[in-house]
Amino acid sequence: DNSARPVYPPEFGIVSTPDVTLKASSTDALAPERTYLMEIDTTALFNSPEKRDTRIVQSGGVIKWQPDVNWQDSTVYYWRISPDSTNTAVGYVWENSSFTYIPDSPNGWSQGHYWQWLADTGDIKVHPPNKFSFSQKLTTFRLKNKVNVQNNTAQGYINNAAWSDFFRWNTPQSLTVVVFSAEGNNNIYGTDYSNLWFNFYPGEYGSINSNAARIASFPFKTETLEERNNFINFIDNTIPVGATVFIYTALSDPTHDLFINNWALDSLSQDGKNIFNTLESYGAKEVRKMLTEGVTPYIFGFTKGRNTIYEYRATSSDEVINFEYNVPASLLNGNFFSTKIGPASNWDRIIINKEPDELGDNNLFTVYGYRPNNRDSLLSINTQQDAIDISMVDAAIYPYISIKYAAEDSTNFSPSGLNRWTVLYEGLPELAVNPHLEYQFQKDTLQQGESGGVYYSIENIGSYPTDSLVVKYTITDGNNETRTYYGKTPPTAPNDVVNPSFQFDTKSISGQQNMTVELNPENQPAELFHFNNFIQQDFMVERDNRNPLLDVTFDGQHILDYDIVSSRPEIHIQLKDENQFLLLTDTSLFRISIVFPSRVERSYSFAEPNVIFEPGDEMNQNKATVTLIPELTEDGEYTLLIKAKDASGNRSGNIDFSQKFKVFNEQLVSNVLNYPNPFSDNTYFVYTLTGNQLVEDFNIQIYTVSGRLIRTLTAADLGPLKIGTHKTEFAWDSTDEYGNQLANGVYLYKFNIRDENGKDIDLYETDIDHFFDKGFGKLVILR
Repeated sequence: DNSARPVYPPEFGIVSTPDVTLKASSTDALAPERTYLMEIDTTALFNSPEKRDTRIVQSGGVIKWQPDVNWQDSTVYYWRISPDSTNTAVGYVWENSSFTYIPDSPNGWSQGHYWQWLADTGDIKVHPPNKFSFSQKLTTFRLKNKVNVQNNTAQGYINNAAWSDFFRWNTPQSLTVVVFSAEGNNNIYGTDYSNLWFNFYPGEYGSINSNAARIASFPFKTETLEERNNFINFIDNTIPVGATVFIYTALSDPTHDLFINNWALDSLSQDGKNIFNTLESYGAKEVRKMLTEGVTPYIFGFTKGRNTIYEYRATSSDEVINFEYNVPASLLNGNFFSTKIGPASNWDRIIINKEPDELGDNNLFTVYGYRPNNRDSLLSINTQQDAIDISMVDAAIYPYISIKYAAEDSTNFSPSGLNRWTVLYEGLPELAVNPHLEYQFQKDTLQQGESGGVYYSIENIGSYPTDSLVVKYTITDGNNETRTYYGKTPPTAPNDVVNPSFQFDTKSISGQQNMTVELNPENQPAELFHFNNFIQQDFMVERDNRNPLLDVTFDGQHILDYDIVSSRPEIHIQLKDENQFLLLTDTSLFRISIVFPSRVERSYSFAEPNVIFEPGDEMNQNKATVTLIPELTEDGEYTLLIKAKDASGNRSGNIDFSQKFKVFNEQLVSNVLNYPNPFSDNTYFVYTLTGNQLVEDFNIQIYTVSGRLIRTLTAADLGPLKIGTHKTEFAWDSTDEYGNQLANGVYLYKFNIRDENGKDIDLYETDIDHFFDKGFGKLVILR
């Protein structure tokens, strides 16, 4: 919806000060910047010399204009707003409102102008400039005219009901007249049908009614001059202008001729007046043909003084004429209902300014109250006062009212006109979201787990202050699943602006999302409008689909399957996730167990003292670590099993981590190999150490093949030994104890190692032992 709606002054409101600021709200609070056209005038046609207009360029929210108007007392002003339209096929989409300027008046509601009355309902109609009238009633009159024969008679109908009144066969042949008044029932002819004339016994105006209290037609015999003059006088002098008249032949035998040969002769003695020229004066063209072609079924209808409705003459006595017409007539009474008035916080009084009553006028006013669920309840009835006290009406129960004006006029068929009706009351506050002043949404694409936020403005654009209001925040995903949060605004005075904010996390959502901000969702306290309490913002949360990285070390080293480790190794497990917002802070992300040589699997709990968890955070780039120091008392092969996932549930790999390793609790050491061998510049020494005790007393002695000791590499040179298979941190550069480079050739070396008691540590036998002779190995320098 790209329109804007007037909000203040409210529709039909009263404005009492000349510093009027018109306020509207865009229906889309986040509408992009566009041009809005606003106009104000003293007519809803917006074509008077008083018209003012402006163009305002802005984004969605509250649109304001203080027009330069010379405000006139008790004058109705119409104003409207529309987005500017460059599409001529669409044009402007105007939203309209009106108010009355009454200096120093209390707040309230007022109607007193033609275009305002059109918003009301009922069967009393309003015509410009300010005239009221009763509605018209349509009566369906249908006539089947023919020469009457048994079992196939002529017949008349009112509203599809057959009436024998229209053919009275105690008068075998007649010209029958049916009259419908233009303005309802004049009370002389009965009340069953407001505009149908009735003929009372024994027949009025020279007509015949010999066997009924009243009938709905006027049959006239035409045998004598007097009877024919009665007919002419009834048509010319009794029936008023504006009445609807139907004249037809009523014939009970094909030989009946209505004594038509005498009609033309009447003009000789009646100053030229006869039935022929009387009917022709109202538009008849076929009636005189019956003089030469014979009397047949005939119908002639007209509105007296205005127009011909219908005329038809049957071509033979056997022909049947079927005719139907909806006859209009004004009603004698009617009702006029105001629009719903309010909402109010306190009711005061109703003031009626009405035209003076005339003879026959009877007027009643009724006040209805409306509960919030739209059910109405009668509050005051049958009052003709021009001021109605409604201060006793509880606005908390009946926040809305309406007024019914019931009018009756049996003399002039016209209700007394209303000049103005006014309701004085205290209204309700009106707040609107106004992103035009301030709006910030963190960004339209977030990574899963990234915090989102919205910051926006709310403005009190009404006349009343409000207490703190609830704000409802709803986030809805593509599957229509919703998450709801609530906040509150501070109290707000008229024209004040507050700037709420809301922060939300995206840990549990992903994909396309929609956030709805709804101010005052329960309408507590009540406001004038609710359409301008919404902000709708779409955004995307990119799901975390990348697997976290798992890294495992034993005593600070990466090992291969079946490597030997300490019986009390420090197993360091690190899980790193690239998502910096879904932090690895939950121990449930890990499942750790070890399968012992006995095939028993032991799971490790984070409640155990030898299991230490350090969560990921922003400072360590979202790296969570687990340090496990198990007691491995069995010798043999173990398997470390780890299941790990990130906060989104992404596993660290398609298969769980598995690492096989060996443990020997006895302190043993293998022969030492140098690597590379041969070498030119540097070589390391590779060893295997078992047990769980670190050894500090060890060295490597290097000899010539003749047995001369040329270099001793001490523990200080080689660095500490570690449990398992490792190479020394130290690389020997093939120099003697004086720093001289040794010549190319073959040299001998021996690894000496003793425990804390000075006893040589036993040999850990490996496949390389055959390269050694009595503990001596060979190395080759080759440059």
